[in-house]
Amino acid sequence: MKISSVWLVTALTALISCGCSKEHDNSKPFTSQEGGFSVCFPGKPKEDVSNADLKVLHRFYVEAEGAAYFVLYGDVPEQRIKVGAETIYNEVRNGIPTTGGKLLAEKPITATGVLGRELIYVKKNEGNTYVQRLFLTKKRFYQVMVVLPIGNERKASTDIVHFLDSFSFVNDK
Repeated sequence: MKISSVWLVTALTALISCGCSKEHDNSKPFTSQEGGFSVCFPGKPKEDVSNADLKVLHRFYVEAEGAAYFVLYGDVPEQRIKVGAETIYNEVRNGIPTTGGKLLAEKPITATGVLGRELIYVKKNEGNTYVQRLFLTKKRFYQVMVVLPIGNERKASTDIVHFLDSFSFVNDK
């Protein structure tokens, strides 16, 4: 199993870092002015909003060809912003094992000048691989994520790259 984990990290890291062609027939540009972002989903996204502990979480998602593509965001209290992006990114990373996940790789990334973090992990209890990008802006926390069954990484690789790399901020949120 260790060999397949090494292969998975190598393959996903290479695919995600190499960029992609903009020729995706099923890719649909989507902009949320309220959310302050733009991304190319592989289809028309569904949207829902949830409230938990006085926090509002906005979720946009598409399920396509064996994978689920998400953009989630929520406003963050000022006192939480003050702890800093790196602390928040580390907390998310450190929480992966508590949910049954195993971190395979992480690296710093940027989107429209905002420094973020990319995490690649598996949850064998669910049978899924996660590629997740985290961004903290002046007042919001964003998660851009693709979830797919373990073993389907190659099949969906160009769509993963296109989706993740297409994410950008469209206003000063």
